[in-house]
Amino acid sequence: MKNQTPCENGNPLALYLLDKIRDDRLPSKTDDFTTTYATRYQAQIFIGLKNRLTGKTATYKTLHKYITRACKQLPLCVSVTPTIYIYPTGQEQGAIIGIINYPRFPESNSELSKKVDILALQLLFDLKQCRISYITPAGVVMLSNSDQIKKLNT
Repeated sequence: MKNQTPCENGNPLALYLLDKIRDDRLPSKTDDFTTTYATRYQAQIFIGLKNRLTGKTATYKTLHKYITRACKQLPLCVSVTPTIYIYPTGQEQGAIIGIINYPRFPESNSELSKKVDILALQLLFDLKQCRISYITPAGVVMLSNSDQIKKLNT
């Protein structure tokens, strides 16, 4: 079976938009939907799930529990993408937490940056990690949990 475009498989929204383009009319507020914008903001938090002290790996279910709790408290909308981190001495399961300025709940970039800092720090401690890295528009940040690192080195 060949891959079909949304229009070829009868997707109603795709057909609607195609008709608008053919009519040379752009969708507007008076049509069936509106367009909402927010200031551009994007961040990503990179976290492994392996506790280096115990060697145990947290589950995605555990990660989901911690993120859900934090998102309700902050509040914040995120995406969670499972990943595998590969490094010279091994590999581990982990996740990339994506944050954007979601137009449904827009916020200032400075407020979002504070929430990303809080979420990263909370996950560092909840998952008992030695380090966590994240990217914001301001740059790349690495947080280190000194207590975990000291325990690891003793």
